[in-house]
Amino acid sequence: MQDRASGRPLLLALLVALASCQSDVGLPDNQWAGCYDHSCVSAPQRVPGVPPLASLSARTYHTCGLTPGGEAWCWGDNSLGQLGDGTDERRGGPVKVAGNLRFSVITVGSGFTCAVAVTGTAYCWGSGASGELGQAAPERCGPAGVACARSPLALPGRGYTTIAAGIRHACALDSTGAAFCWGFSLLGETGSPAFGETVLPPYRVPGSDVFATLGAGDAFTCGLSTAGRALCWGSNNRGELGRSVGSCGSTFGFNSVCSPTPGPVVTAERFTALSVGNAHACGLTPAGAALCWGDNGQGQLGDGTFDQTGRPVVAQNGMAFAAIDASGAATCGTPRGGASVCWGLNLAGKLGVGTRVELSTTPLPIQGGRSFVRFAGGQDYVCALDAAGAAYCWGGGRMGQLGSGEMLP
Repeated sequence: MQDRASGRPLLLALLVALASCQSDVGLPDNQWAGCYDHSCVSAPQRVPGVPPLASLSARTYHTCGLTPGGEAWCWGDNSLGQLGDGTDERRGGPVKVAGNLRFSVITVGSGFTCAVAVTGTAYCWGSGASGELGQAAPERCGPAGVACARSPLALPGRGYTTIAAGIRHACALDSTGAAFCWGFSLLGETGSPAFGETVLPPYRVPGSDVFATLGAGDAFTCGLSTAGRALCWGSNNRGELGRSVGSCGSTFGFNSVCSPTPGPVVTAERFTALSVGNAHACGLTPAGAALCWGDNGQGQLGDGTFDQTGRPVVAQNGMAFAAIDASGAATCGTPRGGASVCWGLNLAGKLGVGTRVELSTTPLPIQGGRSFVRFAGGQDYVCALDAAGAAYCWGGGRMGQLGSGEMLP
């Protein structure tokens, strides 16, 4: 799947053409080309048993959302207690997070969840094996006895305004706009130069920038300043920082490029929204243009190539978007005044196009013609909200991440 040979665009065009005819002729029968078995669905389906939601977040195999009143609901993998219902039992559908807390924002990492309560206290639950909870984990989950918390655990301190979770780290903003991060810091994604170490308690990210929002990826973090400038720190092995940085070495025996210090993404544009995926990120300008940077091995940047870049490129020829979401090796968005689309790798039907197309560098319409107002993408699936707050999911479902009430075999 990493082949970027010159003949690939021709192959891609052929696959798209075949898919548009609803034909299987000539398509490879493999797990990368959509839904070939019963473990996924390639078009949006309504999530039952969950009230209307105002926000969503997803990462690897679970999703969480907040109602307009701040009530938290989650679904998907619960092997590490990441659904926050007080258990680590398998769940096929949405469950309410324990504790009767009311939250203003919620974010999902890989195997853990964090949220900020309306009181300004931050909470995390799920895996704490790499410091994701911001403190020592009080419990053990699953047969392997992984360090965890099965229900919300308050972080030290108060006054947090927003929070963002990556793969094994998380960051939050205090009331002054300063960023604090914790968890595993492979290549400086917590702002700490202690590469390859767990950072506890929450670490004050260096610099004087005042942030309005944050996003966290695999081994990097980005934030928008109050002036709309994008800044990133951590790994730059795939261009995730949107700028050039030098070698930082590694405790794991290979050379890497990274920076633990926030630095500006190389663009004169200012952004009104930011979405950070595992290894790529996208920002929206006031005019709605999407600029993306980082990994592009599956065409997820939307510039018509498969070339990763450390400089932002304009996605989809400047198409104006009302919403954008970068996740895994795909990107989804809603054009202004139009129906929602996705592009990139169609792993397990993640693009939601209802066909077996392998991938696309151009936007493909999501089945059903809906205009989603928010997206949350995981490893091999996407969930989204319509204007009424109804949740829909599509893609892989083996861990219950579609919220359909069952784990698809």
